[in-house]
Amino acid sequence: MNKHKELKALIKGANKADRVGAHEAYVNYFGADSVGPIEDYLPRPNGYWTFERVHAEALKYETRAAFQKGSPRAHKAARRLKIMDEVCAHMKPVLQYHTAESIAAEALKYETRVAFQKGSPRAYHAALRLKIMEEVCAHMKPMLQSHTAESIAAEALKYDTRAAFERGSKGAHKAALRLKIMDEVCAHMKPVRQSHTAGSIAAEALKYDTRKEFKTGSRGAHQAAQRLKIMKQVCAHMTLGNRSHTAESIAAEALKYETRLAFKTGSKGAYDAALRLGIYEQVCAHMPKHAGREHKQ
Repeated sequence: MNKHKELKALIKGANKADRVGAHEAYVNYFGADSVGPIEDYLPRPNGYWTFERVHAEALKYETRAAFQKGSPRAHKAARRLKIMDEVCAHMKPVLQYHTAESIAAEALKYETRVAFQKGSPRAYHAALRLKIMEEVCAHMKPMLQSHTAESIAAEALKYDTRAAFERGSKGAHKAALRLKIMDEVCAHMKPVRQSHTAGSIAAEALKYDTRKEFKTGSRGAHQAAQRLKIMKQVCAHMTLGNRSHTAESIAAEALKYETRLAFKTGSKGAYDAALRLGIYEQVCAHMPKHAGREHKQ
């Protein structure tokens, strides 16, 4: 957004004094050339929009849409004064509907139907409606109608894993499934572990200190632990959740930190429990007092 539009949005609904003050601040910071005169930001008096003023404003734009967007007040005045056709006589006419000729001309800008659809959706839909898609797209490159075993294999060679193959070439991946050649075209790829075992889950769980960290960091192993009903065993080494904090465990946790902010950030569970149990000041006695307001809501 340029500074002119930015300031207009800022002072919308403001009184005259606030408008003048905001304008002065913007001029001082961004310069008069970027902001424009104060008159641009003050309410227009009755009778301000004459034919000459509306016409001068309209001459800044090439289309009626741009005129309405850029100078809504002048545009509204043109409608009210019934002078829209006169002040917009210099503007480019807007195509109201597509003809077979205009669609064909638009289609010639593109090499594929996908590009045509994305770049000119109105012309594309008009071609469908008028049933002239084949004619106007005759110059375009033909789309690949179907995958062959050879084309699928060539595509699969671009990827190291089946997951990457599926993400990068959905069409070829689906064709490989349909033709039942997935194993052959993916033979060069890295093997993916199909399922978690109790041992692999336990090894993964040992990387984490809490169940929440385990769930966030290794969702697959966490879900497998739930499915195999071994969560309690693989998480036996982990610290207890918030509901099991005691005054002693909170005090021990708080001693790890030098400031109350660090305590809050590093051990949110113990921090909240200290507040809940009313022992916040005791466990934070070794910390500087300037952080004392951090726990207040």
